[in-house]
Amino acid sequence: MSDQKDVKPVAHAAEPEINPYAADAQERINRVRAILEGFPKTLDLPPLSAGKLSSANKITAEALAQAARFAEGQPNIAGALADVKKLRDGSDFLSAYAGLREQVFVLLNNIDEYLVQCKLDTAKYARGLYRMARTYAASAPTANDVHAQVEIMRPSFGRPAVRRVKPAPPAGSETVKK
Repeated sequence: MSDQKDVKPVAHAAEPEINPYAADAQERINRVRAILEGFPKTLDLPPLSAGKLSSANKITAEALAQAARFAEGQPNIAGALADVKKLRDGSDFLSAYAGLREQVFVLLNNIDEYLVQCKLDTAKYARGLYRMARTYAASAPTANDVHAQVEIMRPSFGRPAVRRVKPAPPAGSETVKK
């Protein structure tokens, strides 16, 4: 532990690094926020329970439209209980925004896949750099600054501790109680 007090960070450039992707990402985030601002809000509603979510997800927009047609075609059966306007409104809303929901899911999957791919490529490069630095630190005992940086990187890039699994007892060693 006392060695870590002597660790000196690697000197960085005087100017702060500017992330070249930050401006584009911030502009896209602002566009998504603008879409969210224009979308109907449900902040005043209580959160849905698992049972309510399950019940709502079982009903499709087509099922709501069928219920509205039934209520219009059979006024004697549905009577005053059927709110046709509410059924039509729900069906129309679901039909209109179902495509948006699907596209948002596709967008999220594409973003996740791209981020993971970039991370994988960069992680491979960083692991190689760590291995190279570790080898250099082992071969140059006087390179204290490299040793310090390798120790800092070790938790992230070093091999995880091997977990040893206890071997199963032999099949014949079990005792049977009578």
